[in-house]
Amino acid sequence: LSARARRDLAAFSAWSGRRAACFDGDRPERTPLGATTVREAAARYHRDLHDYLFQPVAGCFFGWDTGRSAAAPLVSLLLEAGSPSSWRTYRGGMDFLARRLAADTEVVTGHTVREVVDAGGHAVLRCDDGEVRARAAVLAVPAPVAVALRPEVPADERPFLTACTFTPMLKVSCLLDRPLAPAARRPVHILLTPDAEEQVLSGVVVDHAKDPGRAPEGRGLITLVAAPRQVPELLDAAPDDTADLLVHAAERYVPGIGAARRHHFAHTFRHGLPEATPAALAERAAFLDRPVRAVEYAGDWVMLRPASEGAVRAGALAASRVLSRLGRPRPAGPDRLEKSVATA
Repeated sequence: LSARARRDLAAFSAWSGRRAACFDGDRPERTPLGATTVREAAARYHRDLHDYLFQPVAGCFFGWDTGRSAAAPLVSLLLEAGSPSSWRTYRGGMDFLARRLAADTEVVTGHTVREVVDAGGHAVLRCDDGEVRARAAVLAVPAPVAVALRPEVPADERPFLTACTFTPMLKVSCLLDRPLAPAARRPVHILLTPDAEEQVLSGVVVDHAKDPGRAPEGRGLITLVAAPRQVPELLDAAPDDTADLLVHAAERYVPGIGAARRHHFAHTFRHGLPEATPAALAERAAFLDRPVRAVEYAGDWVMLRPASEGAVRAGALAASRVLSRLGRPRPAGPDRLEKSVATA
């Protein structure tokens, strides 16, 4: 950052720090920033603050266009997570918690659900080969998928569900014959690449630095995150062509990655990460105030917080709503959920 931008960053940090108590990740619609977008919030400061801080963070971590999504969820998460030096990751991978829960739960896959109906006292899942009835059902799917599954979605749920839009995401994981990394004064586990400087990538994740267990000893694992503007045209491209494009761009930051690459895997997500548009922010409070029902929702989009913390908080909220309806008193709103520590 330029000297002027660093001064403006200090001013922004002081402003947000004084108001930290007003930035609640569970209630992003209630912050001092209101529905101001990331780009609008940054406009009062030196342009480098947007181009080299807010845009790279929003673009790589959230997949956001800074002109479309509100700044409140981003600033709330940054205030909670603190310095990147204090961030944590999941030992054994992001699916660690899901695998632990699945170990003691009956899990059925390959069973397509076509429709979910709230029958009043219970939920009905309509599948290709019949129906499943349950006292409660939680739709842990992206909002657009939830809307498609519920043609008769209640009127007090539809505005928020339809306002929750998603950005697609694309990543390429590269297995390397040696542990390469971007040049830096100290080891880094992620390099954000600003849109102002880089058109193909939004970030380079050094997985073997993030968690040594993610690659065999003496080998490397690097994940390349495609820039948001590139993703739509790459979703249906050949995986090998996509990998070659991203690896070629990554040579600028990780010299030798092409020669060291032994295998690669392209991961595409049409509903990658939820946006936090002003429209969704405006509808969220009413959505949270709806009565508990036989069909509930879970996902980071419920919190308008595209991070694992958002998913966990949404899961806790859904569980409390289900349990309160089934006769086991639990708090039904996020205001009464236990305090958590964000880990980004």
